[in-house]
Amino acid sequence: DRNFIRHHITPVLTQRWPHIHQAVARSATLCAQQQVLLEELLQEAMQEAKMPDGSLSITALSHRSELARYQLLRMWLAQLGEPMPTQEHLAMIWQQVASARIDANPRLKLGQSELRRFDQKLYCIQTYQDISDWQAMIVPDQSLTLPDGLGNLTLSSHGASKGIALPDDCHQLSVTFNPEGLAACPVGRVGSRKLKKLFQEYGVPSWLRRRTPILMHRNQVVAIANLFVDRDFSGQDCELIWDK
Repeated sequence: DRNFIRHHITPVLTQRWPHIHQAVARSATLCAQQQVLLEELLQEAMQEAKMPDGSLSITALSHRSELARYQLLRMWLAQLGEPMPTQEHLAMIWQQVASARIDANPRLKLGQSELRRFDQKLYCIQTYQDISDWQAMIVPDQSLTLPDGLGNLTLSSHGASKGIALPDDCHQLSVTFNPEGLAACPVGRVGSRKLKKLFQEYGVPSWLRRRTPILMHRNQVVAIANLFVDRDFSGQDCELIWDK
C-alpha cells in the first residue's frame, strides 16, 4: 500500500498541489502537539485511575466521558508497552470486560496479552501456559525450581517467621498448582473451606489461582505460598519461602 501511494498517488497530488508535502507536515506536527497537550490535561485523571499495582480503576474510568475514558485506556496500554488498540478494541475492553456482569470472569485477547477484570480494576496480563498438571516433590532446605518462570520455592528451617510443622514422613511433601477439589482451614479459623473460596477471600485474582504454589502432604493441603498455613500443620519447624 505504501509503495502504491508513493509511486502512483503522491506524484498526482504533488502535481496538483505543489506544496502538499509542507501542508501534510504541518498537519502532522499539529496533531502531535495536540496529542501531547491531551495527555498533559489527562495526567491528573490518569493518576486517579491508575492503582499502585499497575491496574486501572473501573470506577474512576466510569466517571469520565467516553472520549476521555478511551484516551486513558490508550495511555495506560502505551505505558505498559502494549500496541495501540483500535477504536473497536477500546469499545470491547469497556463493554465486554469492564462492564461485564458482576459474577463474570471476562477476558479479552489483545496482541500477546489479555485484558482481565478483578475487584473493579482492569489488568493487562501476559498469557501464561497451563501448569495445572505440574507436580513435584519438595525436600526441606532444598530449593525447588517452579515452572513457567515462577521462581523458586524453599521449605526453610532457617526462616525468620517459621509457621509450619513438618510431618514425620516429610518425604511425602509435594507442590502442585491445581486447587481443584482441595480444601483447607487456615490457622485461626474454624472449619475447612474449598481453596476456590479461600482464594477469593484472600483477594487472589482468578488468573493467579492456578499459578500460586500449594504445599501438599499426601492429599492434604499444608500451606499456600504467601497466604496461609493449614491449622493441622501449624508449628515452628520451617517456613515456606517463595522467591519469585
